[in-house]
Amino acid sequence: MQTWWWSGGYFQVKTHLQALSSSKIAVGFQHSHAGMIPAIRTIFRDQGIRGLFRGVTGAVPRVTVGSSVQLSTFSTSRDYVERLQVCI
Repeated sequence: MQTWWWSGGYFQVKTHLQALSSSKIAVGFQHSHAGMIPAIRTIFRDQGIRGLFRGVTGAVPRVTVGSSVQLSTFSTSRDYVERLQVCI
């Protein structure tokens, strides 16, 4: 949980950078960051430290459920492949 909390700032910046699209097809507000460091500076300047962690509390349950499904699916799939002896 603590690792996710501290990485939340980088998650926020990554989301801003991934959401950037051409003005011809843009929907909603577009962030015009030039890269990772300028994005951190802009978010911190405009919204303070809280801006970097905005949305973290809502993302924690999503990541928890997603990770548990991913791990159980991997384990079940691995056992199935081992039983079939597909990869020897």
